[in-house]
Amino acid sequence: MKDFTPAYETDWTPYQAAFFLRRWQYYDTHLNDLSATEIKQVKALYYRLSYLTDQQRELLAEKYYIDRPQDMITDDKLASRHGLSVSQYERERQAVVKQLCKQRNQPAKQFNQAKELKKLLPEMFA
Repeated sequence: MKDFTPAYETDWTPYQAAFFLRRWQYYDTHLNDLSATEIKQVKALYYRLSYLTDQQRELLAEKYYIDRPQDMITDDKLASRHGLSVSQYERERQAVVKQLCKQRNQPAKQFNQAKELKKLLPEMFA
């Protein structure tokens, strides 16, 4: 029988990445109330996000950084906002999600933690 490895310790599928991205705002707004497992999930998400550019993180945030699933903006609206066709927008977003899937054990070296955390968690530094 294969040993169980938590998702936050492995490469993610695009579906797993989308799951953690949809919880992004929840993690940020409930940071003090998270379980030990959720803290590990947050670290896994932020380590992975640190390897993306600001523009790539913003692309994901406008889609996934939401309070409730019904608040998610549709791809056609986001594509229009970016001046892209829906298929172009979906390809671009899926390419960024694919980059996020790779498991990371630490933040990117160029990741200035204080500066980047202020961008990623602006309400904590207001």
